Amino acid sequence: MLGSRFTAVRLTNAVLPALRESKFAAIVNISSNAAKMPFDPFAHYCAAKAALDMYSRALTLDLGAKGIRVNVVSPGPVLTPEGDEARKAFSDATGAAPDVFAQSVPLGRLGTPGDVAEVVALLASNRGNWMTGANILVDGGMTAR
Repeated sequence: MLGSRFTAVRLTNAVLPALRESKFAAIVNISSNAAKMPFDPFAHYCAAKAALDMYSRALTLDLGAKGIRVNVVSPGPVLTPEGDEARKAFSDATGAAPDVFAQSVPLGRLGTPGDVAEVVALLASNRGNWMTGANILVDGGMTAR
């Protein structure tokens, strides 16, 4: 997680010239529901994702007049190797049961990369051409708790 500091800022700055020349431009940043519901021992991660959310909101205002849409997807716990490591670290640090995350999801399961990808595809496509400034939770209802 530490290696990704400022990646969204650097990448955005790198692609902005091409996006400004495009007739159809969209930025979709991947945040986390942790930006809205912080938890120990990952305060640093939660704070970084909250900063990414605010950066994306500022970009929405800055780039909207140029026709560049900016949206955020905020997944909850997703079945990935990094997610598995984070859940294990949380369990080890807190003594919580390993399945505590799945139990906290109203839909009763962890997400899949495909669950998140479908929303990213919508936001990046013409189907989402009037969506900007959105932060869409893809967490099976976890944040509703």
